[in-house]
Amino acid sequence: FVIGKGGANLRRIREETQTKIEFPPEGSESDVITITGKKENVETARDMIQKIQNELANIVEEEVTISPKYYNSLIGTGGKLIHSIMEDCGGVSIKFPPAESKSDKVTIRGPKDDVEKAKQQLLEQIHEKELSSFCDVVRAKPVYHKFIIGRQGANIKKIRESTGARVILPTDKDEDKEIITIIGKKDAVERAKAELESTIREIDNIVEDEIKIDPKHHRHFVARRGGVLYRIAEDCGGVQISFPRAGVDSDRVVLKGAKDCIEAAKQRMREIVNELESMVTIECVIPQVHHRTVMGAKGVKVQAITSEFDVQIKFPERGESNVQREEHEEVHQ
Repeated sequence: FVIGKGGANLRRIREETQTKIEFPPEGSESDVITITGKKENVETARDMIQKIQNELANIVEEEVTISPKYYNSLIGTGGKLIHSIMEDCGGVSIKFPPAESKSDKVTIRGPKDDVEKAKQQLLEQIHEKELSSFCDVVRAKPVYHKFIIGRQGANIKKIRESTGARVILPTDKDEDKEIITIIGKKDAVERAKAELESTIREIDNIVEDEIKIDPKHHRHFVARRGGVLYRIAEDCGGVQISFPRAGVDSDRVVLKGAKDCIEAAKQRMREIVNELESMVTIECVIPQVHHRTVMGAKGVKVQAITSEFDVQIKFPERGESNVQREEHEEVHQ
């Protein structure tokens, strides 16, 4: 349960905290989970794991009586509505009985508070007759979705509370990733659509800005086919980032995109620069005769060290003089 379906929870914690998390070997009686990383990141990862454990200790299962005539409407086209309710309620499980059973018992399983919240949403859907009410859509580029959703779903929650309409974003299974569905009473849907379109127009408001980055750090961003820049752009709404051409001594980096996207990208780039500035270089003198042993077959040993401790290790070229060797036998931390 801590690892999550397909390792989702573990992957999310690792990515958000930049830590290494190790579980006991399969079959082991140990219940110790080892977390490695910066102190503050380790503490954050520990708290996230403990939160999951506390939630698991509070798992309940409850049956709700709902007439089968509402099942199809509650589930929604392609299961969108019911999945939206489950996600909104902390990922609870909602199971409808098989059609042939004619049972009116719907089972909800999850943390107690989330189960109660899901139960209320199901009953509200029926009571307000939103199931057979108005439906409309708006289109937005997938890279905009995280800004439409907001931090921890704050923007979507605000729209729902102010209009009463439910906003459903496309899932990985949807062919058209741009369609955002709005369900509710007609006037509520129209208000929600207007708010969404206003938000999309703001995101569409492309601007150009710049950030100063010391040229000595440029290589980190553009190396390996610009992998770092690609991840920043992907995480920040597709913002375009342009570094000075090779040979140009300038610290001016230009960003182009939606204002919010640019600010998010600049913040991430500042964080990376701060990490680079905090790095140090130490020299470790090792007789060249031992280099192959330290590196291992095809460099497997040194690769394991660099991976585990997130450092760079550089060995001198064979045949270098002692002076050259002392200059190049360095470990970048």
